Amino acid sequence: MKTSKKGYVIKRGSYLYLQLNHKGTRKLKAIKDDTGQSVTTKEDAEKYRQDTADEIIKELTGTGNIPLDEIYNTYKEYLPIYRKKKGRKHIDAPESISIAPATQYLNKTALDRFLKFLKEKSKASQDTGDITPALAKSFFASLRKEGLKESTFNRYLMGLRNIFDVLPQTSKDNPNPFKTIDQATPADVKEDTTKKQRFEVEELKTISEKAKERKDWVYPAIVIGYATGFRLGDVLNLKWKHIDQEGFITKYETRKNRKEVEQYRPELLLMLAEWKESFKDGVQEDSYIFPVQAQQYKKDRSAPVKIFQKFLEKDCGIITREIANGNDGNPIKDKDGNPVYGQTIKGFHSFRVSNATYGKLSGQAIDEIKHRLGHSDEKTTKGYIQETLAERKKKLIEDHKPVKLLDAFGVETKGTVIDITPASELDELKKRLKSALELIESAEISVDTKVKLVAILNGTGKEESA
Repeated sequence: MKTSKKGYVIKRGSYLYLQLNHKGTRKLKAIKDDTGQSVTTKEDAEKYRQDTADEIIKELTGTGNIPLDEIYNTYKEYLPIYRKKKGRKHIDAPESISIAPATQYLNKTALDRFLKFLKEKSKASQDTGDITPALAKSFFASLRKEGLKESTFNRYLMGLRNIFDVLPQTSKDNPNPFKTIDQATPADVKEDTTKKQRFEVEELKTISEKAKERKDWVYPAIVIGYATGFRLGDVLNLKWKHIDQEGFITKYETRKNRKEVEQYRPELLLMLAEWKESFKDGVQEDSYIFPVQAQQYKKDRSAPVKIFQKFLEKDCGIITREIANGNDGNPIKDKDGNPVYGQTIKGFHSFRVSNATYGKLSGQAIDEIKHRLGHSDEKTTKGYIQETLAERKKKLIEDHKPVKLLDAFGVETKGTVIDITPASELDELKKRLKSALELIESAEISVDTKVKLVAILNGTGKEESA
């Protein structure tokens, strides 16, 4: 029969058995279905294989509990078996396991934080048998107390659930301790999510200048990111074949929503040609534009993100995170009284927001921006468009309605207009107005035009002859 990394399925007579080696001890056990009957088909053997393996582990170890420092290694060991039982969960997961490598890494991050909590708060805990639902709830209660955002709360919860689902000791008699904890609701996550801010024009100039000085992947990556509105993952996963010689980006599927995008970006061609020349051995059409960073991103999505955030903070001097607030609404401070910075408000995703904002400012239609960003809902696109300072000033001027001041202030008001202009300035304005009227009178323009200009300068709204 076919072998796997975890034991052998062996046929003896009409029945199928699982032979498993665990820490130097070998054991053979009949594979049985839910009714307790020995299975006879390969399909049933694969279906009940993990259950049999779990039973063997329990019999060999006595309790089936796993020491805390062996949880992650056991988790990785059992992922292939879990894959056969549950199927493939992520589209970019390898054939051997159900989840993507990046998700596996995130799960480890959650586990490491939980184990640190146990070391500090539950020193008596030695193995998985000591991890109770009450202890799991205590851990997540501590995260909330720290002001952890709801989306991260859910990520930690789902990561730990997945790990304990995969572990062989989890069963109906020994349920997953994290299944009793409720996820944050979509409404809570949305309310707690801080939107990335766009880059100001001066910040974009600084980023461009500093990126050019690096002479590495950062400059071409940010140019592509800003021009296309792509997320960092989509930029790093671009291949040369996706951009033709005319500047068309075609047959490229974005990672998050799996939509095939089409854009025309001829402005990228010169920059890409220069970047291509940096590869001494040349490039293949099917190779990544950023090969090193693409591999980094596959193994650990945070690696290129950290590099870029450090670039923004250290090289460009841009504040990328907001001051964190506790559940009481007050800023959180460290032991020295310094503010603790929380959620990231400026990062590579800010190029996406900037693309939408400045695209709208340059006259592009919402539908055009929506298509470029790959949004399904126009509301999502509008959420990306942030007013610039110039737009806010213009709106304030348009909406401005002067307020009459009280006589006690000593300021004379005329109607709704506040007249607080010094006399000296009024005299100067009158002189300028008189000069403008004289200039209009001597100009070689039609009488009708003169009448209109004079009316505007006088502010009367009436057509008066010069």
